Amino acid sequence: MNTVTIKFGQGITAWKDAQEVLKILQEKGYKVQPYEEIGTVNLTKEIKMEEILVQGNITEDLKRLGVNATRTYGDETTSYQVYEVSDEDFKILSDDVSKRDTDDGHWESGGWRWCEGSNQGIPNVTITVNNQRLFCWAEVVNDGEGPYFNGWHVNLLEYLDIEKGCTSFKNVCALTKDLAKHNNMTMAELFRKYQGWDKEN
Repeated sequence: MNTVTIKFGQGITAWKDAQEVLKILQEKGYKVQPYEEIGTVNLTKEIKMEEILVQGNITEDLKRLGVNATRTYGDETTSYQVYEVSDEDFKILSDDVSKRDTDDGHWESGGWRWCEGSNQGIPNVTITVNNQRLFCWAEVVNDGEGPYFNGWHVNLLEYLDIEKGCTSFKNVCALTKDLAKHNNMTMAELFRKYQGWDKEN
């Protein structure tokens, strides 16, 4: 959640015009509050952000749609990237998906996914992934030496592949969304901590 604050007062040249602006901004969800001195207004709006999972290079398509997205994890050399977009920009991306033809020449260099989560339920174990403890799902191994969990994985994507058989873009998005939620972090934080990124090391 991001907060945008705009401050202005009677001292500005366009104070009369600003009164009309206030009405419009209130309609768009801003809260109008007095600020410090008489005639000064503090406008605050909380902007809900969505995280999307990305593969490849989506820069040109974001420009084409006029979407302002912030990359919070990875780059074109990592298997996945995480971007953050506002609700308004997320709607633009979603509308583009529903309206365009699949052979229109767009999204050829990369793509994005979003989902609410997976059908996996509450994680059942804490194991080591990328030398960090992760609350996640794992199957009990029963090979004659007694039941146990495979308690160590090189990184997040290896864990998803070995433990969950998950390698598709759609499924990686669903499971990482849930893992982030159950570990009280963003998807970007999940990838940074458990997948790692050479440029951050």
